[in-house]
Amino acid sequence: MPPWLYIWIARFASGERFRKATPAEWRYHLGFFFLFPVCLALAPVLEHTFLARANNWLVAFAIMGLVVIFFAATYIWARHVSAVVSLVLGIVAWAVFAWLAWDHS
Repeated sequence: MPPWLYIWIARFASGERFRKATPAEWRYHLGFFFLFPVCLALAPVLEHTFLARANNWLVAFAIMGLVVIFFAATYIWARHVSAVVSLVLGIVAWAVFAWLAWDHS
C-alpha cells in the first residue's frame, strides 16, 4: 500500500476532520503544478552540460541544491501569483512538456 494512503488512514482514524483548502494552499499547490513541468523540461539541459562531467558527490549536492531552489521558487511564486494564473500557466506548461516528451524522445 502506498505511504500516502497509510497517512490518510491514520489521520482519518485519529478523528481529524477534513477541511477545504485555504487560498494560500491553492496558490502553493498550483504554483507547484506550474513549476514542476518547467523544471522537468530544463532537466535535459543540465544532463548534457553538467551531469556528464560531474562525480557522485557533486551530483548529490547539485540535486539537493536544486530541490531547495525549486521549493523556494514555488513559495515565492505562490506569494506573488494568483491561483488562476498558475492554473492556466500550468495547463500550458504540461501541454508543452507532453509535446516535448513525445516529439523529442
